[in-house]
Amino acid sequence: MKITMYTLHGMWHSNYEDQSVVVGISTDEAGLIKELGKIADNKARDYLEMCGYIQEKRDEKNYEATNGCGKHIEFHITEHQVDLPEEVMGSVGREMEKINRTSDVEAYLETLLELESIAPWKYEYMMRKSEVMQEILAMFDEKESCNTPYNNTMEYVVETVMNELVLLDDQKLEFLWEEFREDVMIDEDGHILCDFVGFESGTDEKEVYRWFDKWYSGGIAKLIYPDMEPLNTRITYLYRDSYNYKRVNQVVISGVFTMEQIDTIMDCLEDGWHFIPEQVGFPAVRTGNPAEDGWMMELNRDRFMPDSGKPDIDMTPDEVVAKFLEAKGKWDESKAQ
Repeated sequence: MKITMYTLHGMWHSNYEDQSVVVGISTDEAGLIKELGKIADNKARDYLEMCGYIQEKRDEKNYEATNGCGKHIEFHITEHQVDLPEEVMGSVGREMEKINRTSDVEAYLETLLELESIAPWKYEYMMRKSEVMQEILAMFDEKESCNTPYNNTMEYVVETVMNELVLLDDQKLEFLWEEFREDVMIDEDGHILCDFVGFESGTDEKEVYRWFDKWYSGGIAKLIYPDMEPLNTRITYLYRDSYNYKRVNQVVISGVFTMEQIDTIMDCLEDGWHFIPEQVGFPAVRTGNPAEDGWMMELNRDRFMPDSGKPDIDMTPDEVVAKFLEAKGKWDESKAQ
């Protein structure tokens, strides 16, 4: 018996390597076309990193890209007629039924997302967590009946499993964080290249960080540095005199600042940049002649870093934020003299 199979395969060339890959083989041509679309949208970065101007050609079943440095990559979907013994067809049929049903579940979840009938995080979790999909398929096999319409069974099974996922807890967030780190491509400007937990492709990755920071009990720092104990924060700030000589100052605070707290602190600074450390209880060392050069120091949001060092002062992140709010619009150089 003959069946039609489709293959998604690619090859690439650079000054250092020539490689080829078979991405997928399936009777589901539409699924492979969708996968090829993802590859093309990411400019095939998972397989070959290309910089500079990239010349691309693409259609439904083909994608090619070339840059000025001699790198070239191409992917194609090709059709093949395969002869299979009849005794094999039963097993193939059963496996294909599982694949098709998985595709139906995914399509149903995508419809729920489009209709805003499922929380974006829940959609992402159900689509990506293999155990959830297996639970849905097992329940489908159990509940399917000749007397019940297919769509009714689909609605019952998916929504039953969906309703079991009530809370966005740390365990789910840790899984989604690993999926984000391993599967979501980031372009050179820091934008995500696919939709994720409700954020559209092209969103600044920092917005995704803020989402994790808001919902994960330990904040984004604990996700990035899960093994750091104790987890405190080192804040680095800079004094610059009139001759551009610099003196780095640092303070370790007990605990971790959320991104929202850092935003609040940055909003309190003079011109979004300067502050008087003594006014918020931070240590301060200056060079030159501050009486002539000024007493202000510089603070950047990127200078709040996780640290396992011992705290230098007895203040929590909440207390530090309160100090900055108290000084906002009232920075006074006399407090440093």
